[in-house]
Amino acid sequence: MLPFARYDPAMRHFIEGAAFDPTMLVVIGTAFDRAWSEIENHFGDTDVDLARSRLAEAILIVAADHGNRDVAALKTEALQVLALAYRNRWPLNWH
Repeated sequence: MLPFARYDPAMRHFIEGAAFDPTMLVVIGTAFDRAWSEIENHFGDTDVDLARSRLAEAILIVAADHGNRDVAALKTEALQVLALAYRNRWPLNWH
């Protein structure tokens, strides 16, 4: 199981259906864990599940767009996507 799949069951189905190879899935999970550890203290108890879900979605979007296997770069880009989305208010139409 991916590291972030345990945090957000709603995303598990989407992730399992994604076209990422096993190595990329490890990169995605690691990037999620590292990004979450940087931002988790910014969310109250009631916002945690939603924030994790949005972070997971941002990570997957960046991973799908770039296919970059650099954990640090993926984490940084996903946090930027998340920050921009919060600035523009959710829900953000990703498509």
